Amino acid sequence: MNDVFHGDSTIAVDVMAENNYDEIGKAKEYRKPIYLVNSDVTPTDTLGFKREGVPYSIELIHATGHYPMVEKPQEFNRLLEIQIRKILDARG
Repeated sequence: MNDVFHGDSTIAVDVMAENNYDEIGKAKEYRKPIYLVNSDVTPTDTLGFKREGVPYSIELIHATGHYPMVEKPQEFNRLLEIQIRKILDARG
């Protein structure tokens, strides 16, 4: 967190301005599910996944901001383990 708070904000602004990565397009190209552990504070556009035919699995962590792994590490790790098990199960 120290790095985040004391980092050069001009780099972050440049990265955000250049963020033209097509996540949905890449997910469709790879034909692999997306496994997410997301905060429920900002909704995840799961309708977009459904509309585009991108399989996904989402575990929501309640009442955290942008860094749920820092804010609630035990809960985040528990949900991450669930997602990892789903990935392993899908591989057979």
